[in-house]
Amino acid sequence: MSEKEHVDLNDILSQPAPQYLFLRRRQVSTLIFMVLFALLVVNCFIYPSLPDYIDKLGVVADGPLPRSMGNTPFMHFVWSLVIVVFGVLIMVLSHFLQYLVWRRRTVSILGYSAWVLGELLVMSVVFAVCIFCIRLDRDFMHALLVSLAYTSFIYLVSFFLCVLYMANYEKKREIEYLKGKLANTVTEKVASKDSISFFDEKGEMQLSIAKENFLYVESADNYVVVWYLKNEQPRKLMLRMTMGHMEEQLEGTSALRCHRSYIVNMDRVKVLRRDKDGFFAELGLEGVPDLPVSRTYSDAVTAWLAM
Repeated sequence: MSEKEHVDLNDILSQPAPQYLFLRRRQVSTLIFMVLFALLVVNCFIYPSLPDYIDKLGVVADGPLPRSMGNTPFMHFVWSLVIVVFGVLIMVLSHFLQYLVWRRRTVSILGYSAWVLGELLVMSVVFAVCIFCIRLDRDFMHALLVSLAYTSFIYLVSFFLCVLYMANYEKKREIEYLKGKLANTVTEKVASKDSISFFDEKGEMQLSIAKENFLYVESADNYVVVWYLKNEQPRKLMLRMTMGHMEEQLEGTSALRCHRSYIVNMDRVKVLRRDKDGFFAELGLEGVPDLPVSRTYSDAVTAWLAM
């Protein structure tokens, strides 16, 4: 691999992981699909391929489980469900912690991949313990290898299918947004320089206000909340839109990204304050909170105020 290719790979791995991977609704749907996929594979392919259980006395159970546990298809499903429940608990805890981390800092593709592999290894160990307890004729290391092989196949295949679906869905949304934006550009008048318009994900205009009345935009999962002044009082409008698309929509205006979760109208910023908790942009309005300015965007915000 050449030096240029190595640098390019590092650049890709250091990029932020796609936002849709962390949205709670996407994580719930991913979890449900992976559980159903696991139950299907275990009961239709793994259980039938396992050898008959033989206890220490040489008694054959005529199936992969001890006689005391039953060897009917129904009991196979029950025990597979018990094992999968352990995996669900691990994934729920892991995804919850993952969401909290993502809300506070940027997670790179490399970091996200490492997290996925860590989650896979933890589940493999837990499943190995379950296999070891059920099949007493196997040592733990053998159970761990078997668990790692089966878990890797089930987890990685189902996870890849989910990511592929989410990426395709997001791409379609982006295409629909661009189509709607283009249609509005053709059919509507260009907004006045003294006003600013906000469009939803379908490209339909939902709000048009004077620039001086626009305050900031706040992220809310796969929605954004636009805060503005009406009759000198803060008002809000929720739009189904990602912060990335909203940032593109506001390009060329006085709106500037100051944080992963905030876009602020720099013309309304009165003071840029630094304290022990970091940078904050003060708008100087009652009922309007001070907005955090993260390190990623602090240089751009400072440069704007210095102009």
